[in-house]
Amino acid sequence: MIFKMLLGVMAFLLFSYMSVMLNDDFQFTRLSTISFLVGCYLFLYFFVFSLIDASVKNVVSFHQRYNQENIRKPFLKGFIGGEELVSKGYKLAFNLGFLVVAYFMLKNEM
Repeated sequence: MIFKMLLGVMAFLLFSYMSVMLNDDFQFTRLSTISFLVGCYLFLYFFVFSLIDASVKNVVSFHQRYNQENIRKPFLKGFIGGEELVSKGYKLAFNLGFLVVAYFMLKNEM
């Protein structure tokens, strides 16, 4: 997990540097924005999604270990049973947010 997170940070820094270098020349401003967005998505994919997976897994293991008397309640039962679905839901929300931001950034460039 740490390797994926470091990879996300390094990819973001690399594409941000490329974005700054491309932004110096006005004919490459759209390419600069795309480069920045690619770096942001790689950071999101490797860093943030790793944190989401680890957080959901930690919450599930905490409740399985220390909250046995309440584990059969509907909310916790659904959360633990749908651990993968909860993780995918959070990732979908971040992806949709990224797409909205990317759309408005690229629309602003045109």
